[in-house]
Amino acid sequence: MFGDEKHLTVEKILNYCVQIKLVPTLIYYTLSHSEKQHRFRLVYILDRPVQTKKQIKEIYKFLTAKFKDYNVDTAPTSIASLFLGGKEIAHESNFFYTLNEEEKTVTNYDALNEYNEILKYTPYCIRNRKLCYKKATSKKKSTADENEEINYTEISNFIVYVDKRIQYDNGNETNTFYQVNCVVLDNPFVTLPPQLIDADKYAKGTYLLGTEWDKFAIIRSGRGNSDRLREVTQIFSKKTMVEETVYSHTGFRKINDKLCYLYHGGVVGNIENISVDLSRDNLQRYSLTDIKANTKEDKFNKAQEAIKLSYSTLDVADYSITVPLIAITYLAPLYSMLAEQDILADFVLYIQGKSGTRKSSLAAIFLSHFGNFNRDNFPCTFRDTLNALEKKAYILKDTLNIIDDYNPEIFGNGKLFTVEKVFGMYGDRTGRERMSADGSTLKKAYTARGLGIITGETIPEVAQSRIARSLILNINEHSVNLQKLSYIQDNLKLLSYAMRRYIEVIILNETKVREAIKLKFKEFMNSAVKTEHGRTAEIVATLKIGFYLFAQLLQTYEIINNEKEFNNLTQKAYECLDMLVENQSEQIKELKPTEMFFRAFDELLATKTIEVDTIVPRSQNLTMPTTNPSATFVGYRDWQKNCYYLYPQKIYSEIVKYYKATNEKFPLNEKNLWKYLEEEGYLYRTDKSRYTVQRKIYGQNRTVVEIRLQKEKPTQVAVF
Repeated sequence: MFGDEKHLTVEKILNYCVQIKLVPTLIYYTLSHSEKQHRFRLVYILDRPVQTKKQIKEIYKFLTAKFKDYNVDTAPTSIASLFLGGKEIAHESNFFYTLNEEEKTVTNYDALNEYNEILKYTPYCIRNRKLCYKKATSKKKSTADENEEINYTEISNFIVYVDKRIQYDNGNETNTFYQVNCVVLDNPFVTLPPQLIDADKYAKGTYLLGTEWDKFAIIRSGRGNSDRLREVTQIFSKKTMVEETVYSHTGFRKINDKLCYLYHGGVVGNIENISVDLSRDNLQRYSLTDIKANTKEDKFNKAQEAIKLSYSTLDVADYSITVPLIAITYLAPLYSMLAEQDILADFVLYIQGKSGTRKSSLAAIFLSHFGNFNRDNFPCTFRDTLNALEKKAYILKDTLNIIDDYNPEIFGNGKLFTVEKVFGMYGDRTGRERMSADGSTLKKAYTARGLGIITGETIPEVAQSRIARSLILNINEHSVNLQKLSYIQDNLKLLSYAMRRYIEVIILNETKVREAIKLKFKEFMNSAVKTEHGRTAEIVATLKIGFYLFAQLLQTYEIINNEKEFNNLTQKAYECLDMLVENQSEQIKELKPTEMFFRAFDELLATKTIEVDTIVPRSQNLTMPTTNPSATFVGYRDWQKNCYYLYPQKIYSEIVKYYKATNEKFPLNEKNLWKYLEEEGYLYRTDKSRYTVQRKIYGQNRTVVEIRLQKEKPTQVAVF
């Protein structure tokens, strides 16, 4: 009512229309208007005609939504009732209404005209908000002239066009994807999200099925309509499609003859307009922090703060644990540079500890030098398939990868195969070649191009050669300083900023860095601790390079200030690494296949699980004695020659069963076992084409392997 603050007047509604930039052409009072109760209608005259009833209803729906907070008359149900008569004009703006951008999305006239302009010289057009196929038919009215009539066949209620043709380059292969958009012609209120589809889906047009699009986008039934829609898409895409190269791996790469380092969403280096996207492989967390600084001094101070935090990670646990972790972290960006100089950083770091020792949390802070990580979002776990692990190891070039939580009790013995392959992936740099989907071509193998860390509760029972390609860090419940761990976890973003500054230093000093790593590797190998396996010495030499360059970074940012401090730090780190080598040498020796063979053989004999018959030359003509029925008979022992004659398949089978019973895996097949024994001087053979020999025992020729022992002969010989 008049006087009520809620009473709506023409003046009030005009003020609101000005605010929302939707001023009507005129306002008129209705027949029921009175001074006590104002009633009026707003009239909008457009600058172009409305073509269909549906458009009028859509415009009415749009306007009622704009004025929903006012007492809008929703009684009209027909078009005619929208324009009832009235008493007088209440307001007049004296202009035809020009559509703003928001309203154009409703009526869409400009877009429809633009679409038809693109289709102008083709057999297609937009008609009555449908994509149509035009076909001319001729009717002769006389012999003098000929008029044409056009038949229109509806194809669809939508069009599709391509925004981008994207080439994803991962350094191994280039995959083509298309970013496609759908415009629903007969329902301009619907906005559908774009899709990123591969070349196969684009060619076949299957991107409609099973998506949000198929609720609104309809292809009319009829022969050839799908092909016609595909042709229209190609016609539109000539106007709309742009080409883009997106890099889909991390690490160093030369682009336009400039060295740069790629990470998800960005690049380190003096280069612009580079797109890097790792999200298709769920590796988008590999993203380096960039902190803006106004001055060089401010930039230096921020970098110094970040690198100090990285330096403090050495105190989170025992140096025997943190030194190799910080070394592998700062070595990782150099992997491809090392390989180019024939320095093979082919190894994996293995963190072994029971549940609750914080091994995953510890690993996460070092991985956080390369992005946003914690113990719950590692890039890889042993739940992943081997194919996924191989591809991610390839994509993660010149960076650190963590495969978390090897636990055979949870995952089963099948994961022993996976962990063995992961050791080979980083230790041998091998991958598996694959056939293309159609079987016509052989795809390149995915080989690891960065460095890897595995965390696990137990050391996998894999071959000695695999363990020799690793460095094992043992961690217990007292190893980690929880207070320091918590502080670093609260400031993780600074760690990837420290790595960013480190990578900048590498780029600016590329030549010097290459020379330094070559000289230091030679120096470290010359002073290496002698080990059971030569690969272990190489591992430590490369890790020392990583720590050396980290210490150089500390000097560059004035965190350590003199040569004495530098030498003390590096010497202490090198001693930790050398001690790890000595300790691991004993572990590797225990996993040596020949040692494993004799260890199992001795225990099987002692427990009477297997049995051998002791023979001497003068008893050769005797018949073979009866053996113990509860034991497996595997061969004979000749005390005078200090050797065993063993049936090869029987003894190999018993050795494998022995280790299987203890949830271990014997690392060699039968042929390779005899090869290893021969190389170490235990196996004797007369024919180079076979590992077995013929020996006459108890009057019969028997095919056996002759295992000659290298121990002192016993002082007493049992004679039968």
